[in-house]
Formats: sequence, structure tokens, C-alpha cells
Amino acid sequence: MYQKALLIINGNKDVNEKQKQLNTFIQVWGTSIVELIIRQTQSKDDVRETCASIDEKVEAVFIAGGDGTIHESINGLMESPYAPDVGVLPYGTCNDFSRSLGLAQNPKRAMTDMLEKNTKEIDIGSMNERFFANFYGIGLIVETSENIDENLKGAIGKLSYFISTLQTVQNPEVFSYQMKIDGENYTGEAVMILIMNGHSIGTNQVPVGDTSMQDEQFEIFIIPEGGNSLMREFFATMGTKEIDNENSPIEHVLGKNIELTTDPVKQADTDGEVYTETPVKIKLGEKKVRFLVSATPAE
Repeated sequence: MYQKALLIINGNKDVNEKQKQLNTFIQVWGTSIVELIIRQTQSKDDVRETCASIDEKVEAVFIAGGDGTIHESINGLMESPYAPDVGVLPYGTCNDFSRSLGLAQNPKRAMTDMLEKNTKEIDIGSMNERFFANFYGIGLIVETSENIDENLKGAIGKLSYFISTLQTVQNPEVFSYQMKIDGENYTGEAVMILIMNGHSIGTNQVPVGDTSMQDEQFEIFIIPEGGNSLMREFFATMGTKEIDNENSPIEHVLGKNIELTTDPVKQADTDGEVYTETPVKIKLGEKKVRFLVSATPAE
């Protein structure tokens, strides 16, 4: 039983939706928490500041929301001197980070699975002065995010991601890059660079093999200029275990410390949020976050 816990919900949600989320949480966790603080956050900064300012008595933080909310929560938790258990309640569109954790995508089932208090210490990536949990990407991934129609996203959810991808891939912008990965230099031209900590983008598994979010290694994918056929090849690997490194022109590298510059300067997508740009220094290992997970990960 937790003596004190914090539940973060999106205060801008419809009243009925918020009430439904609260009712479900109380139904599952109500008898397992002595003191529950409910915070209806009003903005991204509010989410981050709420997590950064938790006191030492908060034993668990539950976050009801999607990848953007998780992203801001983690940035706040990385500022905190305390290390509570963290429960992700998948109420977003794609819920890619919760998928990477192996959580059930039904929120009530995910909450129920967490009752056993199984935890994993998960790597968190740092990018200059900020942090990310699932991925950092430039190029096509940003163009895809920017082309998503918000009205379409609300209407058909995750399908909007793939519709946007198909529209964007017809004419991807090529950029030059210089990258140092654990001291080794890589240069060339590309249409997309993905630096993965998690396993999922747009609800599909990225081909990261058998690596985990606990091994202090990023999976780095460099997709060179190659037209539509090459991009289709990469997206065709989504949902499979790994890329054929010997026969594919897509470069796949493991690394922990990364320095990346581009020409021109490129905006970056971090966990689905586009607000930063190159150049960037990225690393793992500064601090881990302890997440509640299921004893039997969801498929």
C-alpha cells in the first residue's frame, strides 16, 4: 500500500472524460493508497512543474495521458531529488511509451496489472538541457508530425499518423549530418535519423531486436536519401524484430553518447513533441526512472 500518491490528469479534458478516468482509478487503486492527491494540470509547464515539485513523502506518481504528457512528466521527475514509482495510464492516441513498457492498452487493465507493484528502472535520454523517454528524431519523423491534421487525429486516432506518413514520404527533404557516436564519426546525407530508447512509434514496433530500455544503449537508425522505395523499406520493417544490417542501406548503430549537427538546422521530434532543434548532445545514464509494469508484458 502506498501511503501517499499523486494522480495527474489533463484538466482541459471534457468533464465526463475526467470523471470517467477518476472513477476507474479509484475503483482499481482506491483501497491501495492512504492519501491520494489529484492534480488537474492546465498546461505542459504545469505537468512538468507538478512532477518537479513532489515532496519526499510521495511514493508513487500516476500519469493519465498520452506521450506528450509522459514526456513533460519525465522532464519534471528528472528535476526532482526524489524517486517515486511511476505509473503510466494510457489515455493518449498512440501511447508509444506505454507500449514500449509492455503495458496493456486498456487503461483499467493497465492499472490492475500495476497493483502487483512490479517495477523496472528505465533509461532516460538527455538532449542538451531536456530529457526524453521514447525517441528523438529529425527529418521525415518531424515532417510527419507536422503534417498530422489535428481534426483527423481526433476523429480516427492512430490512423492519422500513418496517413500523414504516406503523404510526407512522397517528397522527403534531404539534409547533411555530422554525428559522433561514442567517439566514432559518421557523416553523410539522410532523410531521417531516429535515436530510439523505446520500441514504438505510431503504435508500431521499431525493429530494435532484443535490446531493452535498461541496457544504457540507444538504437540509432540513419535513413539515407533513397527515394520512396527506401522509405517504404524502413516502414515495412515496423512491427518486425530487426533490420537486415548486411543487405539494407539503412544504417543501424548502437551507442550511448551522441553529438549531432545538421545542415540545414533541423527541428527535432522528441516523444511526439516538436520544440527543439539541432545541434544536440544526447546521452544516457544520467538518471533512471522506476516505472510500474505488468508481470506479463502485453503483446
